Amino acid sequence: MLALAGPGLSRPVRSEEVKVSLPTTEALAAMLDRAMDAARVLDQRHGMVLTLMPLNTYRSLLRSLRESYDPTARMYTASLRPVVQDAEIKGQLTDVISANLREYIHDGQIQSAVLATVGGSTSGFTIDGLLEHWLDIAIARGSEYAADAFLTGVRSREMRYQKMTVLKGARTDREITVSNGVRLVPLPNSAAGFPHYLPAWDGPIGPRPADFALDTVLVEDVFVSPVFVNPTETVDDGGTFTYRDASGNPIDFIVSRFCEALSLVTGGAVQFAAWWSHLDEDHICNVRTSYGGGGYRPDTLWTRSSGSFPSITEETAEAALSLYRDREALPSTTATRLDVAVDRWVRSQTDTLLVDKFIDLGIALESLYLSDGNTSELRFRLALRAAWHLGASSSERVRLMQEFGDVYKLRSKAVHAGSVDDRADTRGTLASAQQHCRRAIVKFITDGGFPEWDRLVVN
Repeated sequence: MLALAGPGLSRPVRSEEVKVSLPTTEALAAMLDRAMDAARVLDQRHGMVLTLMPLNTYRSLLRSLRESYDPTARMYTASLRPVVQDAEIKGQLTDVISANLREYIHDGQIQSAVLATVGGSTSGFTIDGLLEHWLDIAIARGSEYAADAFLTGVRSREMRYQKMTVLKGARTDREITVSNGVRLVPLPNSAAGFPHYLPAWDGPIGPRPADFALDTVLVEDVFVSPVFVNPTETVDDGGTFTYRDASGNPIDFIVSRFCEALSLVTGGAVQFAAWWSHLDEDHICNVRTSYGGGGYRPDTLWTRSSGSFPSITEETAEAALSLYRDREALPSTTATRLDVAVDRWVRSQTDTLLVDKFIDLGIALESLYLSDGNTSELRFRLALRAAWHLGASSSERVRLMQEFGDVYKLRSKAVHAGSVDDRADTRGTLASAQQHCRRAIVKFITDGGFPEWDRLVVN
């Protein structure tokens, strides 16, 4: 028996007050078949002048958008609306929605976890909007699929979505699992092969498909609850919804710091360039009022590093995750010192000017070896400490002391003269010092902190 609506649905009703029985998949599918038979697709691109699109054409368009990347077609589809012209069957489907979601309805609006995932209006969406979306699912996937999507959504206590981040500076040729619910997905060289979930930002200065070619997407599965709430219970997502990762733990994965861990492991400069949230198009909550959220960083989006990018493999991803976790476990004072070093080390690779590279690398080395407040004999003390910290033998320590002395001399020239000679040996000194700095940072992290320098040198 169908659970139909009664009067007074604008009053918030608690779940313990009213118990309704959900209709069967078969019953809902039959109703949706009738609705599709009576549906017309309105094209609203031309303002007040409405035209009709054949249902089969609309079905092909919806299916294509669920399988391929087509920003133009996505924008076009936003102007199309399926409308049920049979008032009786439309009323029956509306009654099913109203009866089974009645505790979440206020003044004809329903709120859901979409607000806390891909965004949307704080007042929620209308029952008619939900019905149109439900009909979209039925047209694209079939009536039984759409019926099951509704029943699953109503019964579920939580909803899964994905947090997506485009990474630049390293590449992978296959999907790699980083941890439970976190994975790296490669993008092809052409937009024709892009996954359908990549966003299309508006405006002339937004990212273009070519900006994502051969990049890597970091995908995080996130679970949010509850699925539905009454619009009167929330004005934003703060405190109303709770989140967990695929292992059931609170969300604490920091993408920017994982990028730094990947940088330290691969030797490249891995940075995040764009981010957004993705919810399955066929989730019953994903009504058109949602906009996808997200953003992008022009400074990294259009930066192209010279030469080839380092590769990410299962081994490097595992090593990066281990380094990431070790760094997160450090005491706050140690972590703060390392934050400066890591940030400046990465900048020394992405800077355009050679003089800036030396300045940033010098700051990174100073934060590692000269952060005790002693300002005497800086060059000597930096070289001495670095040599004893990294050198395994007396001969290696002698060589390292010379190399660190050389790079600090170039750093001082960059700061005080505003330039350094762009020669092959200068760039060789820079590259060698960058690798030493990278090695030092990793050693500080895995050792759990900084040594007592006087004791290290004496011993």
